[in-house]
Amino acid sequence: MMLTAMHNNNSPLPRRGWSLIELAVVTTFMGILAGVTLPRFMNALERSSVDAAARRVADDLEYLRMQARKLNSNVTVSSNPAAASYSAAGVRALDSSRTTYTVSLAGDPYQSRIASVSFDADAAANLEDQSVIFSRSGSPDSSGSVIVRSGSLQK
Repeated sequence: MMLTAMHNNNSPLPRRGWSLIELAVVTTFMGILAGVTLPRFMNALERSSVDAAARRVADDLEYLRMQARKLNSNVTVSSNPAAASYSAAGVRALDSSRTTYTVSLAGDPYQSRIASVSFDADAAANLEDQSVIFSRSGSPDSSGSVIVRSGSLQK
């Protein structure tokens, strides 16, 4: 007795992959989806960066005010908008690797820059020489503002 394999010629062969049309439809759909969501995603990244940088500046000013009280000495916070950074002489960095507390907003995670600094109404035009001095009691010598920018957004 001989066993033979029965093959039904009417049944289709099993599929082994995707057709070119299916791949083209999926690729087109993914391209449209990326084109719609990418601008919103980039805007969300800019908003997150500028918010984080603004929070960092505000938190650091409060920290340095408290350091002036703790150290019982004046603390001068100087900005350098060209380098997107600020520093406080006499206050040690939190990681203790430097002697000066310095923060750069240009790198990760902020990727922002200092758009303007104004701690004294008379010196508002001179961005390179803006500083605030916290007294021993933690009081600033002047009021002011710092505006940070990331992409087209600022805060």
